[in-house]
Formats: sequence, C-alpha cells, structure tokens
Amino acid sequence: MAVKVNRYRKYIRAVSERYQSRNRKIARIELAQSNDCGSVDYDCGSVKPMKKTLIFLCFVTFIGCTKTNVPDGFPKLIPVTLTLAQDGTPLAGATVSLNGDSQFSVGGVTDARGNVILYTHGKHKGAPLGKYKVRVTKTESDPGPPSPKSFSGPEFEAWRKEYGHLPPPKTYTLVEKQYTQVATTPLEIDVTGPLTQTLDVGRMVKDVM
Repeated sequence: MAVKVNRYRKYIRAVSERYQSRNRKIARIELAQSNDCGSVDYDCGSVKPMKKTLIFLCFVTFIGCTKTNVPDGFPKLIPVTLTLAQDGTPLAGATVSLNGDSQFSVGGVTDARGNVILYTHGKHKGAPLGKYKVRVTKTESDPGPPSPKSFSGPEFEAWRKEYGHLPPPKTYTLVEKQYTQVATTPLEIDVTGPLTQTLDVGRMVKDVM
C-alpha cells in the first residue's frame, strides 16, 4: 500500500512540474509578443544593448578595413596607374620600375590590357610624390632540356650524355634595350597627385640578351 502511495505522489509531482513549465513558457511568449521582441529564447531587455554592440563591431570592422596600414616613416603614397603600349598594342606581362630620388622601390607588372597599378615595396598601393624615370623589362627564353630526375647515379649520367653537350637556352628581351636601362629610357612621369598615364615603349622586338 505504501509503495502505491509513493508512486502516486511521484506521478502527481511530475504532472505538476510539467504544468508549471508550460505556464512559464506561455508567460515568456506573451511577454515577447507584448514587447514586439520576436523571440522567446532571451530577455527582451537585452535586444537594444545587442543592437548597439553589433553597430559598434561593424564600425570597428569598417575602420580596420579602410586603414592603409602603411608603416611608420613611409611618405604619403599617391595612386598611380600606367598603361604600356608597344606598336599600338597593349604590352602584357612587362615589369615596370620607377627610378627617382625616392629610396623606396616602386613598380608592378602589366596585365593583359597593358595596365599596371604601382605599389611601393610590392604591397603598399601608390607611389611617393616626385619625378621618376620609368624602366620597362620583359624577357622570354627558349625551352631548355627537361630537368634531370636525379643529380646522381645512372639516371643523371644518362641525362648528361643526352643533354649535357647542348648550349644553354637563349634569353631574349621583348622590349627595346633603351627602355630597359635607367640611363637610357626616355620614359618619365611626374607624380604630383593621382595619376593615370599611357606610355609608348616603341616597337616589338626579340633581341638576344
């Protein structure tokens, strides 16, 4: 008899707890709806502070993304875009270097349209103010023999017998030599502000270096 009574008490307690839990959920839903909160998983009073936090984080992220991250001691960098043409055709894959009084390395490589955005030290967009001589280089080499699979043993001896007597592949300049040297290049630019300029690098050539 005592066992049955204990079981009945446990059953009544379980039913009561489920009923109270359901009432608490209903109360939270009614509170959320009355405050236009739209969620029953958190206190509505925490919504406004959360919105403020998100706005602050977005602002910090925006500031961080727009920062240039130029190291201390760097001069002001000015955006410079050059377009190289050769015989009226865009010169792609050419290396462009600026040479002036600045101690900083400025240059870039032209894309398929002959355009190049200049960077200082290869990663900081722009160039310091000043006058520059523009040096342009582009090279091409003949295909050489295949590389040996090993540099010792029978395989290397076989490779040396087949290819070792051949001369090294020739390398060619695809830009007239006057444009490849600082002392002789006629190309000059003056960076006084944001600059977009087209430069002509003469005729198409393929001269042995």
